[in-house]
Amino acid sequence: MHYGTFGFESNFVDTNTKKHNYRRKVTDIEEIPLFFEFWYPTKSTHIFAVFQSFQGRSCIQLVMSEMQESFEKANPGFVIVFKKLLPNDLSGSMYYSAPVKKLRLIKRNASKDLTDKYLGERTRQTIDFEVSLTAKRNGNLGLLASLSRSLKKDALGVITHEGISFGEAVAEIRVGGRTRRVGVFGNNSDAGVIDLTDVIVRGPNGHPTFASLEKESNALLKDFHTTVSGSGHEN
Repeated sequence: MHYGTFGFESNFVDTNTKKHNYRRKVTDIEEIPLFFEFWYPTKSTHIFAVFQSFQGRSCIQLVMSEMQESFEKANPGFVIVFKKLLPNDLSGSMYYSAPVKKLRLIKRNASKDLTDKYLGERTRQTIDFEVSLTAKRNGNLGLLASLSRSLKKDALGVITHEGISFGEAVAEIRVGGRTRRVGVFGNNSDAGVIDLTDVIVRGPNGHPTFASLEKESNALLKDFHTTVSGSGHEN
C-alpha cells in the first residue's frame, strides 16, 4: 500500500549538490510504499497481520480503525479486536520470557561536549551515542519483560546511566529464526517494533524490496503462529 501525508509546505533539496529542487505545496502528498501481510493459517482461530513502518511512518492505526468500523457495521452486535504481539509496554507480549542477549542504550544527536570527551577532539558532525551491554556466550541479561520493567524512566521518558541520559533502549532477542532488535522504549513510535533494517534488501529507490520483506515477514508469522498455537517456541 502507499501512504503519505499532506497539509504543509517543505523544500526538497539534493543531498549532494545542496541544490533546491522543488517546493512542496500544501496539497502535495509524499507517498511511500509500505509492506503488509495478512495470514489465516489453516484450522487456526487467529488471523495474523504484519505492517511495515518506515522511518517512523506507519498506517497501522488508520487500517485498524477502518477495519473495525467496516466489520462492526456489517456485523451488528459483534466487535473485532486486535492484539499486538509485541506491544510497546511489553506486558502482554508473546516474547515476555525471551532472554535478552544484548541491550543498547541510545542517545540521539549527542552534544559535542559529550562526544569530544570520548573522541578527544572537536567534531563537527552530529553523532548518536550508544552504550551496549552484551551477555557472555550462552548467557543472557535477563528476560525481556523483567529487563523492560527494570529500566526506570524519568518524567521526560529517558533513563540515566553514569550521568548520561538515554532516550531509547533496544534489546536483541530470538524472533523468527534469528536474533533481531526489538525496541524496549523510545521517544518515537519504534518502541515495541521488530527492527529488520539489517536483514532487508533495498532497491534502487531506497525502499526495502518486496521479496526481502516477504521473506522476513513469513519467518516472523510462522514463529508467532507456533507460539500462539501452543506448540512451543525456540528462544
